Amino acid sequence: PFEAAAVPLPLATLPRDRVVEAVRRHLAFVATRFPAPDGEGASPEALAVVATEAARALLGPGAARDVDRLAARAVPELRRLAHPVAVDGRLQRWEWLVRPGGAIVKTDALDHHADHALVGCQDALWDVAGAAVELGLSARESVGLVAAVRAAAPGAPLRCLPFYLAAYAAFEAGRWADAAEEGELDPAEAARRRAEVVRLSDALRRVLGAAGATLPSFGAAAPG
Repeated sequence: PFEAAAVPLPLATLPRDRVVEAVRRHLAFVATRFPAPDGEGASPEALAVVATEAARALLGPGAARDVDRLAARAVPELRRLAHPVAVDGRLQRWEWLVRPGGAIVKTDALDHHADHALVGCQDALWDVAGAAVELGLSARESVGLVAAVRAAAPGAPLRCLPFYLAAYAAFEAGRWADAAEEGELDPAEAARRRAEVVRLSDALRRVLGAAGATLPSFGAAAPG
């Protein structure tokens, strides 16, 4: 018999708590099952350098100084406590499917740590940051994800999350900016890529604005 196809998460109407629970299960699974080989992935210092330069290009020298301040607090602790895993690295809304029965499935999850980008294997908080930015999580939801991954595996504490949020937003905005410059793009696709640069630059601005007091909220409305 015919079975309806799964649909992308942005097209599905689901209770918010079900979406967040699916993300929580996935990130805890990755943190537990895919420890990184020794020496894999960019160091915290390398992440900080590239995130700072990306912030400078996107938002100017003030943003670069703010990233430097986050890095100064986080990098020494990450050097001691980060526990790299083979992160998913792609938590965008279109990477999640909803099956006809309502089950939420993460797609394309197991090899981005091995691409040619700088990031590579990182502490599971990198994926928490990605989920927060890409799925519009509230501060409370982000804290819940940190609790889940830290219950699953040791690693960096919650207070290091703002640095990862800034680094993730800066890296991804830079990646989309490069993609938007590719030649012979369809105008609609070029506009979509530029919109991602704006969205992620706004996320970076929000992280840097909130970092002195608390975790930023990226919005609590259900994806869609």
